[in-house]
Amino acid sequence: MRQSGDTLWWLGRDERRKEKDDKEGELEDEYDVDSYYTNVFKGKILNDTIEGEWSDVPLGDTMNHGELKIEIKKDIKKDNDEIILLRISASGGFGGSIWEKMSN
Repeated sequence: MRQSGDTLWWLGRDERRKEKDDKEGELEDEYDVDSYYTNVFKGKILNDTIEGEWSDVPLGDTMNHGELKIEIKKDIKKDNDEIILLRISASGGFGGSIWEKMSN
């Protein structure tokens, strides 16, 4: 996710993993290169909402596009100023509904 002024962009991709046997018989993780979805988004931030357009790109199996409206909220489960993003509305079959900062 990248913000410049009131414009927000992101690249979204599922992170399914598959396991494969290595030569010593131990399992190792490997990213699944055939992602179910990979999409991009560009939107404008206005007060506590983000409105924009998203589109799947050919790295994934799905090829949809549409509009997305998101609410920006303070994460009340945490004691800091982190925010969460909540989907208000979406078109074109967009599946995501909640976005949180991943912990390191």
